[in-house]
Amino acid sequence: MALDKDEYILPMHRNLGVFTVRGLPLDRLFMQLQGKYNGFSKGRERSFHFGTNEYHIVGMISHLGPQMGIADGIGLASLLKKENKVTAVFTGDGGTSEGDFHEALNVAAVWNLPVIFVIENNAYGLSTPVNEQYKCEDLADKGIGYGIESMQIDGNNILAVYDTIKTYAESIRNNPRPLLLECKTFRMRGHEEASGTKYVPKELFDEWERKIL
Repeated sequence: MALDKDEYILPMHRNLGVFTVRGLPLDRLFMQLQGKYNGFSKGRERSFHFGTNEYHIVGMISHLGPQMGIADGIGLASLLKKENKVTAVFTGDGGTSEGDFHEALNVAAVWNLPVIFVIENNAYGLSTPVNEQYKCEDLADKGIGYGIESMQIDGNNILAVYDTIKTYAESIRNNPRPLLLECKTFRMRGHEEASGTKYVPKELFDEWERKIL
């Protein structure tokens, strides 16, 4: 909602909110969910693993890293066409351990691409805790090595996320450059229904339950 409707978004898994705020017809969205021909991809992907150029949403790539390079491409096209547009791409903390993440940040930094890289840091990449994924204190620190403006915010604070994206998007349109935004949050359920949460220490749930409430 903080971006213009003709600015591209590359969302995460099953991110229904991205599709609904873009005003997609709900009947076609339901058809997509059910894998019907009249959905957006003629029943191929089902779920929300699809994109629609009409509404400026690029379908997510399952392991998340590669879609950051695509965001760079969209940002470069916008820059060359002098469109003054921002592209937002989402990844998880696990995706930041992939080579695609580092390549995308480096290219965006060198070419001053108008891309907002949003990391949803929920403390576990699938079942791997963040302390086994990287050595730096925070994921926002990874932007320093590339000379990228980076910051960390409370990912559960909807207004803080909205205000941050909106403020930086307006600035980036006038002064093209990338931004690395780490949103700290937590997953109160398993990565998906089958995995459960036995690998997560109970004290983490207690801590985040207090924050959420």
